[in-house]
Amino acid sequence: MNQKLLLVLTVLVSVPLAWFVLFEMSKESPSIQPEPKGPDWGALEARLTAVEGQLARLRESNGPSPHSRDETHEEVEALVSRLSQVEDSLAILEEVAGEAGPETADAISSLPPPPQERIDRAVGVLREALSQRLYERAEEVILDPEASSLAKVESQKTIRSLPDAYTDAMVKELVRIGEHDGEESIRANVWQFFDGAANLPVLIEPLLHAVNYDESDRVRSEAAETLANYADDPVVLEALQRLAENDSSLDVRRKVLRELRELDEHSK
Repeated sequence: MNQKLLLVLTVLVSVPLAWFVLFEMSKESPSIQPEPKGPDWGALEARLTAVEGQLARLRESNGPSPHSRDETHEEVEALVSRLSQVEDSLAILEEVAGEAGPETADAISSLPPPPQERIDRAVGVLREALSQRLYERAEEVILDPEASSLAKVESQKTIRSLPDAYTDAMVKELVRIGEHDGEESIRANVWQFFDGAANLPVLIEPLLHAVNYDESDRVRSEAAETLANYADDPVVLEALQRLAENDSSLDVRRKVLRELRELDEHSK
């Protein structure tokens, strides 16, 4: 009996208490949302100015750098990353500006536009600095008598997109590797990586030698593809036509035929 009475009393006390708590919660004021703020162009300007300062110091540095080439390369890459963050911030801020209310949009429209021209200029400086660092590093490795053929060809790969990538000495050393290295993959990569932005007619003779005499199908294939860049020379065009007909490898013949068809289409 006592247990039943205790249960009844507990229910009688709990129900009103629960209703009281719910009532008090319903009386709380709704949270006030902060008004949207416009883009902080000033903060973005400060970040961009800091990046430009580092770029200026990088460009004005003359003579030997106190850092190693690898450290300098990392510094350039860090600047590229920071500049990318600035551009991302610009995109986000512009999106916020587009979604803001009329008053905020009016306030934003009176502010100076984002410094896109300065960003474009900074990107150009970074690319120039990075290209120079890549070239210096590649030249150092390719001409290093202690460096392996693999390291030299990997360095060649990093500069294949540069129009003035090679000195005469660099070309001579890479051609030596392409003609005499014992690994077919290394020989093939030499000729493949010469297929880039640089125009090097001096390569015609060693490429002709490779397509005619290298025993590796892969090497002949890569050499033929690069040789096609010089097909305005009648000797080269004749060699490619002969290769398409007579090479011992079906894959090489097919590849050369594709190159000849593309040359024919471009000439129309």
